[in-house]
Amino acid sequence: MRVTTPEEFIPESTRIKKEILHPSREYGASAFIMSISQDVRARLHEALNDVDLADSIYVMSILRVLRAESYDKIENEYLSSCISESIPKLNFDKAKITDLLTTIGNNRQQIFEFMNNISKACDNFIFDGSMITAKFDQIELPGDDQSPNQIWEPHLKVIYMFEGSGYPEPILYRCVLDNVPDMIAMLHTMKSLNRESKLTIICNTNFASNSNLEYLEENNISYVAQLNRNNNEISLNESNFTSYFESFIMSKEGPVFVHESVKDKHRLIVFQDMALYYKELNEHEAKIRNANDNENLKENLRQTPDVTPRKSTRVNKSELGIIAIRTTIESDIEEIYGIYRQRLVMEEYFNTLNNTLNRDRMYIQSDMAFEGWCFINHISLILEHRIINTLKKKKLLKKYSLKKVTSLLSKIRKSKISGEWVIHEPGQRVIDLAEKLIFGLKRQTFSSD
Repeated sequence: MRVTTPEEFIPESTRIKKEILHPSREYGASAFIMSISQDVRARLHEALNDVDLADSIYVMSILRVLRAESYDKIENEYLSSCISESIPKLNFDKAKITDLLTTIGNNRQQIFEFMNNISKACDNFIFDGSMITAKFDQIELPGDDQSPNQIWEPHLKVIYMFEGSGYPEPILYRCVLDNVPDMIAMLHTMKSLNRESKLTIICNTNFASNSNLEYLEENNISYVAQLNRNNNEISLNESNFTSYFESFIMSKEGPVFVHESVKDKHRLIVFQDMALYYKELNEHEAKIRNANDNENLKENLRQTPDVTPRKSTRVNKSELGIIAIRTTIESDIEEIYGIYRQRLVMEEYFNTLNNTLNRDRMYIQSDMAFEGWCFINHISLILEHRIINTLKKKKLLKKYSLKKVTSLLSKIRKSKISGEWVIHEPGQRVIDLAEKLIFGLKRQTFSSD
């Protein structure tokens, strides 16, 4: 039976209202990152003394971690995330971003104060560095107390300082000219902090010349240096291969065989990583197969038999999977191997820097904009290490990678229903991960004020 008014209209109070569902927004991953980095946001506020600028840097850095996209997509990512509700009214349109980067770069002294304050809790530092290609005609970056203003060529060297602990975090970065020796750049970076702290340098084969390492030893500076495989300190060869390695350790990829010898002022530790061994062996054999396939193709095109012997797949097994480390630190072998592994993470990061720089090039039209770009990437790197260190503390790093965690938690979404944000409960796997990270799925809604 239908109840109507005398005018045959359905009364207002009985009319069924159609619910308007707004598009869902990402919630889980961004909320998790914010939950472990509130101190970073607070320090940005304190150092910059500008809430909107500090929040813009913080939000852009989070979005770079979640998507690693160019600035072209930052505005859309912001509006499609619940960050726009918890930190509202930020402007990331294309015209604004260039101005924003320049404004950040103009606050160079405040940037340095932010990085210096973070480092105050550290007594031990790890340095690393790499080249990035700016691809500009010239960049004139402002100097600090240690270096005057000067014209910067397209190739820039980025020196990074890390907290030397079981849960390392990036502390400070410094851009220098590509023709500045690594050692000078590293020592000037340390000097810029005006602190007397223990210094440990981790460096790759490009830096690990005998003269450089002897200089560090003479000045009582600790180091972990990777040597070339053909270094004359390494006595490994095919004839002594079976007896050379006297012990082994276990990494998450498999066994790593170890040989250690003590020199006058340093230790030489030679690892043979079996996962790396088989990876390099497969790459070598694939290269040989490709070469032979090319020879067969040439022979068919010539239509005359070729009596040239095929390339052999034999390889010197004493050269595969070898990682040679020279060091002056007294840590145990597993810890030293872990320090070496940190460098691999950094190499991947520097590759990412080059890629993002190419994508963001249109926004970097001045030295100040470049400085702002560097700082946002620095904050993103801090946030990434916060995630990794949280996984370490929870003993989840063997099961979950950084990208896997952010991808799974991004499945936790919210939609606005009747003016309130409501969680779309994800699958059990995502809920289990959220609970392990002490990031409870709270069912109550939150206001958009």
